[in-house]
Amino acid sequence: MNVTEVPDWIIIFAHFTWEFIHGAPVFIYLALNRMIRERFLEKMNVMKGGAFRETTSMMPINKSGSSPVVIVN
Repeated sequence: MNVTEVPDWIIIFAHFTWEFIHGAPVFIYLALNRMIRERFLEKMNVMKGGAFRETTSMMPINKSGSSPVVIVN
């Protein structure tokens, strides 16, 4: 129940600014934080095989041996 009548353009403008204010930090973090940006791009499959960051993985060479080998991409 409104006490005074508010024009539709004010409601639309206020809604748009609320969405922008609460959605802008995501883009700021992606633009300024290297680690968040790299992890985001990895999740989106833009970075194939750790193109911008070295990764390490450990896997056994053979089934009989228990010594792992470190592979650096």
